[in-house]
Amino acid sequence: MRSDSRLGLVVSTTDLLKYLACEELTALDLLRVRGEVVADPVAGASLLAAKKGLVSEADVLDILEQRYDRATRISSRDSAAFEETVDAMKAGAGLIYQGLL
Repeated sequence: MRSDSRLGLVVSTTDLLKYLACEELTALDLLRVRGEVVADPVAGASLLAAKKGLVSEADVLDILEQRYDRATRISSRDSAAFEETVDAMKAGAGLIYQGLL
């Protein structure tokens, strides 16, 4: 995607395919073309991967909860997480999300 003084916004086939795969990526490309953001492909790709990963993780958790009942969620990320995980296992939890062992 680029800006042309005569044609305006020029969109390639690759840009259209990127749009079909991820609208956020196209929005970032538009901001870059307008000069509103400086392209940092590594940081942008990392943020995009993280966002897509969280969405995918939530989708998988929904599927697992539909199949195996509600998950016991371990919310802490400190030493208490280990105890919460062990307690959930002792209680017979069928599904433990974000457990720490």
